Amino acid sequence: MGKRILLVVFVVFVVAGVGVVVWLNLQGNKIPPPTDMPSPTSTTPVTEDQFTESLRTDPIAALNTAVAAYPAGGFTAEFRKRERMSGKLADEEVIRVSVQDDPYSVLMLWQSVKNKGTLYAGGKMKVAGIPIDVNPQGFIPRQSARYTIEEFGLVQSTKRTLRAWAAAKTAGELTCEYVGRKAVPEAGGQECFVLKRTCSADQIDPFVTGGPKVDVTDKNRRDSFRTVSVYLDCETRQQVGTEQHRHDGELTASYWFRDVKLNATFDADTFTVKSFK
Repeated sequence: MGKRILLVVFVVFVVAGVGVVVWLNLQGNKIPPPTDMPSPTSTTPVTEDQFTESLRTDPIAALNTAVAAYPAGGFTAEFRKRERMSGKLADEEVIRVSVQDDPYSVLMLWQSVKNKGTLYAGGKMKVAGIPIDVNPQGFIPRQSARYTIEEFGLVQSTKRTLRAWAAAKTAGELTCEYVGRKAVPEAGGQECFVLKRTCSADQIDPFVTGGPKVDVTDKNRRDSFRTVSVYLDCETRQQVGTEQHRHDGELTASYWFRDVKLNATFDADTFTVKSFK
């Protein structure tokens, strides 16, 4: 009799646990990720001198050039991120990533955590250890990242920067300086062009572009940023690094792509759950 009761209690807890996961997974309204591709103002190749001048005088044009320079296809890289969530700055995470542009697919495999992986393919998100599809804009991913996986990648990062900075320029609030070019250890020693934007007030980006504006209050101000530094690889012009800092100079988030291999090819199983094993 006692064993039966324990079995019933166990089943109830399992069912309840699955129910909680399903409920959390369904939270959040789905916002279609942006699909627009900013077009370059000219198809004429931009020389390094011209690109450097645009970095100094017209960062929007420079970012457009960076987008146009991306060789569509896919890439692999080591991705390093560090984010402040709920006021606490997490340790740096080291992740091997594979990104395919058509169809858009992302595979993330954590290097320091065994059997931790995330997959986005066919419009669906899967997380190692969770038996059901995960809402890419739901509760679960929002607990571990500041941005949706639906906008992950080299050109996606640049496009997101471009949209935000273009909106600030339209509002008359874009303050940006070209810092120069330098070898960046965090980017694996790659020489990068560095742009730094200073915002007029503390900001927190929405989880997905086009999502509701996030108002900065005393409650979430520790997660906000005042400056954004963008690092564009001098050779490829791709955005291989991004840093956000608070008004007090403390780091809000950093994102680095290292060991980037452009024009990557993938086997049939890359963007499947078989890659988790």
